[in-house]
Amino acid sequence: MSALVTNSASYVVTFDNWHSAGFGDNVVVIYRADGSQVRSMRLVDILPEDYIRALPTSVSSIWWSGEHALSNDGRQVELKVVIPNSRGAIDTPRGYLNVLIDLATGAVSLPSGAEWDAAMAAAAPLTARSKASEATWRAFAIAALTAPKDDKVADWRRYLYQAAKRLAPKNQNAMGFGPEWILPSENEPDFVERARDIRSIFTNWDKPDDLMFASPSAPEAMARTLKEGAESGVPGRLAGSRLFVALPEALAGDVRSALKSTGATVIVFDPSNPIPQRSETLREMGVAPDQAEAEATKAAAAAKQFEADAVRLEALASPAPAMSKSDDADTEEVMADVLDAAADHATEDIQRSDNPHD
Repeated sequence: MSALVTNSASYVVTFDNWHSAGFGDNVVVIYRADGSQVRSMRLVDILPEDYIRALPTSVSSIWWSGEHALSNDGRQVELKVVIPNSRGAIDTPRGYLNVLIDLATGAVSLPSGAEWDAAMAAAAPLTARSKASEATWRAFAIAALTAPKDDKVADWRRYLYQAAKRLAPKNQNAMGFGPEWILPSENEPDFVERARDIRSIFTNWDKPDDLMFASPSAPEAMARTLKEGAESGVPGRLAGSRLFVALPEALAGDVRSALKSTGATVIVFDPSNPIPQRSETLREMGVAPDQAEAEATKAAAAAKQFEADAVRLEALASPAPAMSKSDDADTEEVMADVLDAAADHATEDIQRSDNPHD
């Protein structure tokens, strides 16, 4: 993303890669004049892991740095490392730490004393909250999945996405899990339009995909709508697709029979029944299937402890400074950062369904 060259041209230092700042083996790389490397560094080679956890992040990047500089004698690079702000915005750090790296050897020198202590104190509650979020997600991923207790569309979309991931392996022929159709109650103003959209799938859908359906307020209407769509649709049109349908078991039989004509793989499941995590997923997480409940309880307890630590550490840290426009807020580098963050939002929208706590 950027580079510095010493006046003598003895060294070149490069920083980050576009759309993955802070990640990878070459966050900072020092080259000699002949192109050979002095050292290629990961962010963890420069900063403690717990400090990195506190830095502001987007889907693709860790926003760890300001405007770096070379020393006057050309022997060191002075990294401007973000002091994290509890407000979390990528463009509002508390300030910057100066971390020195020797160009000839690649040796890193962290600051010390009050400056470093204050930065670590600012990072500590954010690190604890990051660990709490991670533990919360682990508990959710291990525990059996239950349906939302309300009829909020966002909650049901996340539920359907997670249910599909647990009920079947990834479909290599599909573009991915989604989209999801939530049918509102029959007295809602958009019921007729939404039902028409669902029926149109059986005549207009033209690519293999994983399609998900639920109606927490009107399951009978959903069953009827799906049967009407299947009856009016083109037989075999959805071959290669999978239809995940959340319906009470009493309605499932007729819907399964009606959807056979579509050519799709039909998976009807009762939302009143918890859905266990896939055994292979549990093993990837280091959890034996017969220990899932205990491990989920353990992770949930850890999340509560980390959150309590975050609250305690916030009380010890100095208040975040008042918001002010940074001196370089109009530079090309900052504008590039803002554009990169904006691009992340599209990816975040896709991935948000994967995390029930967003």
